[in-house]
Order: sequence, then structure tokens, then C-alpha cells
Amino acid sequence: MFKRRLKDMKSVEGSHTIFECETEKDNSAVEWFKDDVKMTGNTAKIETEEGQIFKLTIKHTRVEDRGIYRIEKNGIRSEATLEVKALFKQLLKTEHILEGSDTVFECETEKESGVVKWFNGNVRITDNTENMETAEGYIYKLTIKHASVQNSGTYRVYKNDIFSEAVLEVKALFKRQLDNITIMEGLDIQFDCETEEENSSVEWFKDNVLIKMNTKNIKMEKLPGNIHKLTISPARLKDSGRYRIEKNGINSEAVLEVKGDKVNCFFA
Repeated sequence: MFKRRLKDMKSVEGSHTIFECETEKDNSAVEWFKDDVKMTGNTAKIETEEGQIFKLTIKHTRVEDRGIYRIEKNGIRSEATLEVKALFKQLLKTEHILEGSDTVFECETEKESGVVKWFNGNVRITDNTENMETAEGYIYKLTIKHASVQNSGTYRVYKNDIFSEAVLEVKALFKRQLDNITIMEGLDIQFDCETEEENSSVEWFKDNVLIKMNTKNIKMEKLPGNIHKLTISPARLKDSGRYRIEKNGINSEAVLEVKGDKVNCFFA
């Protein structure tokens, strides 16, 4: 019955696998099975002058497709084993970082060609990616620079319809933000905030202009407990504006409103 039997197959996850056999010319039906479970779909029959060729195609083969495949015709069978090697040799790993830090997602696949796509949730990422070929496979990297809390989420990399995913958790740098202040002219004011423990320096700005250390009537200092303070003594009308503190590209800002004394004059 079988002129050419099924052959054992070894595939890498994501590739296409084709089982093929040839029988004598006979019009009876055939049935395909995987681990004794009947299969339908993705089968083909080709008529030749000397017989019939039967094919079973498994597209984007997955690890769970491994098993024993069998074809039966007129009670006669041929069977073969499918072994599937995982595409990803190294999966993405979950990352926990502090806001303002850089992080790199990295994975490695078997040496299989294919287009690689990165996603954050359902949003495609095209920037800051890197591909590197090695003797035994491919390494893929995604770099996130100066990460913000908004960068938190699930990241996924696809290749040949197979993916690896991991979660990025970004902890807020500022534990306590700056607050808006309204004050009368001539009084002292203090902006202060608290950050997570981190060794980089901070910069203060007024209306997007860097405040220098020797600025008259302004003092900037760092207190124990990662508290940053800016003191204006005394506050003048011209000190009104938007103040901002920056650390590792992350900022907190607030508005200062300085009000003048109102003098009512009465004439007799």
C-alpha cells in the first residue's frame, strides 16, 4: 500500500512542518491522527501517474504540536514522530526599575530567519531595538531610556508568530511632589519634595531657566531622607512663576504666586 512512508521530523518552533507519504493508486479515503486523535484540515492529496501523494501541513509549528502522527488508508497505517525545539533559547525577563533609569529587554532565539516585532501592549515599537547574530542564534534587544511610570506595562517580542513577553514595573521617583504656593510679598517661601534614594544630582528651574547656585535670595539644599528644598527669602513679586525640579530626566513642578500689599488711599 505505502510506496513511501511518513518520516520522523524535527522542527524549530514557528517554522512550517510537512508530513508526506505516497501510496499505490487507490481511491479509498485516508485519515490523519495525532496521538490517536483524528485530525481535519491542512491536508492535501496529489494524484500522480503511479500513485497518490498525501500531505499534512502544520503552519507555525509550536512546541505543543510535538507527538506521533499517523495516516491510515484501508486499515493500513504509517506513522512518524514530530519533535519541536523551542524557538526562544532565552526568554524576556520581568524588570523592576526606578523612574528615570534605563532598562534593556533581551532575548535569544535559535538561528531561524524571520521578522521580529516588538510591542508594548498593543502598540508597535520600532525605536531603540537591536538585532545581533551569533554563531548559535540571534539576540534581540529593546532599550528603554529614562523610563517613566507611563512606560510600565507588558512588553512582547514576536518572531515567526511565536512570542515571549515580560512585565516592566517602573516605580515613581518622586515620593512627594512640589505643591503650588500663594504668599504675600516680603515673606519667605519653601518648595520641598521627596524622592526615592538615588545618587544623581538635581537641578531647579524657574520658567524653564536654570536657577544658579549664586542667585540672590534663593537657597537650594538637600536634606536627610532625600528631601530637596528651595527657599526664597524674601519673596518678591517678580519671583512669581513656574518652578521645576529635575532628576534623571524626571521632574516635578509647581506654581508660585506672590501677591503685593494693597494700599487704599482716601482723599478728603
